[in-house]
Amino acid sequence: MSHLMNAASTPYYKTEFPNEVTLYPISLNRDDNDVPNRFDSQLYLPIKNNEVTQCVEKLKKLNHWPENWDGYGAKPPKKHAINFAVNLVHYIFDISYTLRFIWSSPNVSADSNGDVLLEWWGKNNKKISLYISDNNQIEYIKSSTANISEMEDDVLNNFDVEVYQQLFAWLSE
Repeated sequence: MSHLMNAASTPYYKTEFPNEVTLYPISLNRDDNDVPNRFDSQLYLPIKNNEVTQCVEKLKKLNHWPENWDGYGAKPPKKHAINFAVNLVHYIFDISYTLRFIWSSPNVSADSNGDVLLEWWGKNNKKISLYISDNNQIEYIKSSTANISEMEDDVLNNFDVEVYQQLFAWLSE
């Protein structure tokens, strides 16, 4: 079984498995003043309350998509995949904020198998697609319409800070 993140690989988060993912707040114990502590920042809550909340609301609307929502026999999005995607969006925002990446909300959709789809577009026609299944598995596709040879896909066994940096740094190159 894949996990959203692995607590041993990143000191910022703690998780509990196997039935539910519990995200605990980031605690930045750093001396440098360049990295904000999200709890002291006046910027964190307004951004999180607006953009992340809107994204979460879009994800929750997936709960109401019926069987055959696309007219071609698609399964409705799976509830556990939706809940897992909600946790993932919060987690990605927290990493983004901590690393001082610019947050952009993903496009929210589903695929015909009932998996949740989160997509981000970046520079040079690059796109990252994350497919979240109901068994806590995250598959990704990196693609670029400018250079088809850059396409890459795989399963993420751990989604941690390092994976985030690799995916989203590529998106902004």
